[in-house]
Formats: sequence, C-alpha cells, structure tokens
Amino acid sequence: MSDVEVVIKGEVHHSVPDLKHEMEILQEGVDFLVLEKSEEESNFHIRYIWFHALMWALNSFFFRFIYTSTDVLEEITESEGGHIRKTRKSDIEIVQNAPLREELFALSIFLILIILAIYLGVFQSAVEWVGIGSFISSALIPPLLLREQESNRDDKNRDKEIADIIAEAMEDGERIVAVVGGKHVDNIQTFLPEWVEPEIYDPKFDWYHPRLWPRLLLAIFVLIFTYGAIYLSLILAIKTALIVVL
Repeated sequence: MSDVEVVIKGEVHHSVPDLKHEMEILQEGVDFLVLEKSEEESNFHIRYIWFHALMWALNSFFFRFIYTSTDVLEEITESEGGHIRKTRKSDIEIVQNAPLREELFALSIFLILIILAIYLGVFQSAVEWVGIGSFISSALIPPLLLREQESNRDDKNRDKEIADIIAEAMEDGERIVAVVGGKHVDNIQTFLPEWVEPEIYDPKFDWYHPRLWPRLLLAIFVLIFTYGAIYLSLILAIKTALIVVL
C-alpha cells in the first residue's frame, strides 16, 4: 500500500472557496471520497428525544442555510468511478457515543437554559430578549459542546474513527481524498499509520474571514428570527394556558 495517495482537505463547512478547491482535487482522480457527513437520518430513541429535537431544529433552521452542499463532490466521485464513505452513520451518534457524564452535562445545560427562558418569558416579560437568548443558547450549546468533545475522548475518538475509515479505504483504493473540518486535520494525521504521508490542504480562509460573512450572517439571521418566533409562540401558548387554568 506504499503507493497509495492520501489527500486530506480541511475546510470551513460554509466556505464556497473550499468547496471549489475540493472539486478541483477530486477532478484529478479519486478512488474513495471520505466525507465528513452523516449517511442517514437519525433513528428515533426515546432516551435522546431532547437531542432529536435540538438537531432537527439546527439542521432545519441553521445548518441548511450555512453549510455548502457536498452533493457536487459526490457526483464528481461517482463520475470518476470512485466510492463514497461518510464519517458518521447518523447525527444521533453525537450523543450516543458520548460518555454518560458528558450526556448528562449537556442535558443539564439544556434543561437549565430552557427553564430559565420559559421563566423569563412567562414571568419577566420586560426581559424577553434575554429569554430569547437563553432559548437559543439551550438549542445551540448542548449539541455543539458534545461535538467539540468528540475529538478529545480516549474512547470513540472522532478523529481516530475518521482516520480508521481512511485506513480501510487505503486497502481498496490508490487515491483517497478526505474532506473534513479544518480542526480535525492535525489529529487525523496522528492516528494514521506511521508510513502514510498525506498531502494536506488547509482551509482557504478562517471561518470568520470577511469573504465568508454573507453566508454566515444569513444563517445567523434565520436562526434568530426562527428561534425567536418559536420561543414567543411557546410563551404565548403557556400564558394562554395559565389564564385558562387559573
């Protein structure tokens, strides 16, 4: 396998320049595309109902507006006769693979922030913007925290799992292209076999670069507007219910 070529392209997930660069890399040839993406929708688990709700909302009202579509990368790979390996079966693995303490910590943050948001909205109407902020935080912080911890674990380490997928692909292909978030690149290298010398490409720009602002600002606007509308509707429903009951 010493003649196998491994290319690891780090990206910012909402970067069009990165997407264009990835297209160019794939057009040079690819046997396996390792793509940081979920294969399928999450199966329902009652234990993780809170996480299902958070991820559904994030995917519907944030990620779909900010992430660039990787469909074109899959199309190029297929046209080249290559195969596609995705790095996650479904989003539920984010919480499913977490140690119990991390799961409970994330759940605790969610419950504290959502209860605070409801309290502020129902009993402290003058600070409803603080309530909206708490509501949005309750939806964002737990899944993002769990995703961040995935690369810091000894067991079920996210970057090691990606490196293992690359290593498996090397057994059947001569040119492996992995497209992953920029923060994963360095760790993935350390988990690859020592004899592998991957060709590394860093993201074209940092996530906060001005060229990436339009897509980022649009997603943030949609997020605040949508979550704000959901929150205010929820508070109105609770207040109406309390009036009827009391």
